[in-house]
Formats: sequence, C-alpha cells, structure tokens
Amino acid sequence: MIKTYYINKPVKIQAVGRTGYNIEEIQDFFSLSDNPHWGWSGNEIIIGPQRKDGMIASIGDYIILTDHGEFYPCKPEIFEETYQEVEE
Repeated sequence: MIKTYYINKPVKIQAVGRTGYNIEEIQDFFSLSDNPHWGWSGNEIIIGPQRKDGMIASIGDYIILTDHGEFYPCKPEIFEETYQEVEE
C-alpha cells in the first residue's frame, strides 16, 4: 500500500487572462520572455513549440509564464483552484 503523499510547492508565476479584447496586453505579456513562441490561428492563440503541436489559449483561458520562461494556457477553473493573486 502506498502511504506517501505529496503537495504542490509554492510556485510564483505571472499570468494574464484572455478576454478576447486585450490583444495588446497579451502581446506585452509575451514580450516578457526572451524566446516567446506564439501566434494566431483564427480566433485562437497557439503557444509553442514547447509541445509538438502547440497549445491553444481560448477566450477565457489564462496564459501563464513560469520562472523557466515557458508559456502555457490554463483553463479558468483550474487557474482559480490553483493560484491566488499576491502583492510583490
């Protein structure tokens, strides 16, 4: 029987919510990384090439920037369960 449990370590991230009307804010957000890989496909933002086919950030999703300089999308329900805003 496995009796080892783990919890997430606190990780500081930066994120921006995608509203569908804040493209300038998202462009500024991607400029925070030295090597941002992203583009548009219709009404979706494709983030990659961290993953083979890229990841899709739909309207309502958050786009996260990790301490390692990687971007990835996160559904709002998961984001709200996982993260809370903090003051610098």
